[in-house]
Amino acid sequence: MSWLVVAIAAQCILGTSAVVDKVLLKRTKIDPVSYTFWLGLIGGFGFLLLPFGGFGMVFGLMMTALGSGILFLAALFLLFYALARGQASTVLPLAGALSPVFTLIIANQILEDRLGGSDLAGFVLLLAASALFFFAEHRDARRAIFAPTIASAVLFALAGVAAKIVFLETSFAAGFAWIKIGKKFKSCVLEK
Repeated sequence: MSWLVVAIAAQCILGTSAVVDKVLLKRTKIDPVSYTFWLGLIGGFGFLLLPFGGFGMVFGLMMTALGSGILFLAALFLLFYALARGQASTVLPLAGALSPVFTLIIANQILEDRLGGSDLAGFVLLLAASALFFFAEHRDARRAIFAPTIASAVLFALAGVAAKIVFLETSFAAGFAWIKIGKKFKSCVLEK
């Protein structure tokens, strides 16, 4: 049952982050390209882990790691795009609830991961709570954020499954470094 404490703590942290984001984002206009660029650039420092085992990766696995990083930054861009058009209190819970659902669906297809009855019940509760936040928003705001938030959740899920594939096959240092390099690569593309 220690996972329950961790899950509740994670949701409390996510909720606090959403409130802080809402306060901060009311004061300024969001530029999705700029936010994504800087986060990708900061994440690029993961290359410092390459000397700790990152050079011996198989090429296909390295491409999967790079792809995971690129997908993650694309998901961040769409999330910031949705935040620029809607409320953080609506966008973040929706993306936060749908990402695990899409991860479950994708992992089920690719990795053949399955959930038991109580885990599935937790997913249903997660979806119900996010739907409550989403439908509490004004209809025009829902329309503006729906597509980019869903796309962001799908890309976060793809990035997560790709990262799991990488971490199952290689060391943490190697996987982390190449995923971060993928984020840096996407960040450099955004700069242009």
